[in-house]
Amino acid sequence: MGFPADKRQTDVQLPDGSLLIFRAQDSNGRQVVLQLSALPAPPAADANAGSQGGNAQGGNAQAADKKPPAVLTLRLAYVQDPKNPDVFRIKEGSF
Repeated sequence: MGFPADKRQTDVQLPDGSLLIFRAQDSNGRQVVLQLSALPAPPAADANAGSQGGNAQGGNAQAADKKPPAVLTLRLAYVQDPKNPDVFRIKEGSF
C-alpha cells in the first residue's frame, strides 16, 4: 500500500515553527500525519548557587554555558475521515 505522489507532503516547515515530516492520504481518503514540534526548555536553576567547588570564578563555567535541551514532541496521527474529524465540537452559542 502506497500513497499517491499528489496526495503526499514531506519536510514542510509550518507557520508555528513545527516540521511536518510526512502527511499523506490514501485512495480511500484516510490520512496519516507525522509532525515534529520543539519548544524551548524551561530555564534551568543555577546549579552553581552556593557552590564552593569549580574554577577560580566560583563555579563550573562549562556547565553555565550549556543551554538546556529543547522539549521535542513527535505526533503521529491516523485520521479515518479528514473532512469530518471525529472530535467533539461545541455548537456556537452554547455558552
